[in-house]
Amino acid sequence: MAGQFRDQPDIDHADMAGEFLAACRDLPPWAVSEAASDFLAGRVDNHTGQFMPTCAEFAKRARAIMMPFLSERALLRTEASKLVERATDDRRRHLIDMERQDPAVRKRVAALVDVATAGAAKRKVLPHLRLNDAGQKRIDALKRPRQEFSKLEQTKIVKGRS
Repeated sequence: MAGQFRDQPDIDHADMAGEFLAACRDLPPWAVSEAASDFLAGRVDNHTGQFMPTCAEFAKRARAIMMPFLSERALLRTEASKLVERATDDRRRHLIDMERQDPAVRKRVAALVDVATAGAAKRKVLPHLRLNDAGQKRIDALKRPRQEFSKLEQTKIVKGRS
């Protein structure tokens, strides 16, 4: 670029090159190349195209070129973390469902309930109907099976996240 623009008076080219290296040290080579092309082609606002840009202007332009890529990468990271979180939640739900269906777990939970409610008054199922067990079983047989569903998807937090 130094050969394309006018020389500024009282500028040491070696010092200027060192400052450009320091300003662009953390930038990838492709961003530096694109910034140089933009300055040489006159695609940079507020630059007359006569003199070399300062190292700060040059590094700022290179970072501006990188910004859409960095934003997209951050967005992809966020989406990937959401997918991992969903997969973990699905796995956890699957394990819970499997555990609930295990007869040994059902027996253990029933034993815990018996221990916890020992000595408490027994609750009658439907005292106002005065049904016996056989009548209650007939009514239960006529009921449609309920589908288990989660209202988690209806919450404001989950709706806002997706």
